[in-house]
Amino acid sequence: MGTNTAVTLSARTEIDLRAHGKVSHVGTSADELRVLVATASGNLLVFDAAALVGRGSGTPVKVIRVGQEIRDMRPNPLDLPMAVAVLTLGGALVIVDIMHGTAKTIVPAGATRITAICWSRKGKQIVCGDTDAKLTQRTPADGA
Repeated sequence: MGTNTAVTLSARTEIDLRAHGKVSHVGTSADELRVLVATASGNLLVFDAAALVGRGSGTPVKVIRVGQEIRDMRPNPLDLPMAVAVLTLGGALVIVDIMHGTAKTIVPAGATRITAICWSRKGKQIVCGDTDAKLTQRTPADGA
């Protein structure tokens, strides 16, 4: 059984991201050193987590252009902590390297209409669900 002890919260930090567009997803990298923010304008913003907690400027260390509105964002859970799987509204699967600021298309938009993505537990493969009611296994090394 748990206790009814109140949790003390640290000071709230607000970051104005209006210049980047509406926030659609927020997550952390597997190593928890980076905060990842996906925007409706198709950008992935990478923030230093320690700087945010320490009331840093709130300026992203990287802004990575994905190209289309982001439907889903899944940071790699283990094997590739710098890899983030991004699913665009157009059904493209893109692997973003948040360390180098690059984006590699694994499945282009229109090739299949991917609607859902999920990393395997160890982060070595991605399972994609599509509008044809099929599941497809991919790896970050695949490419269009």
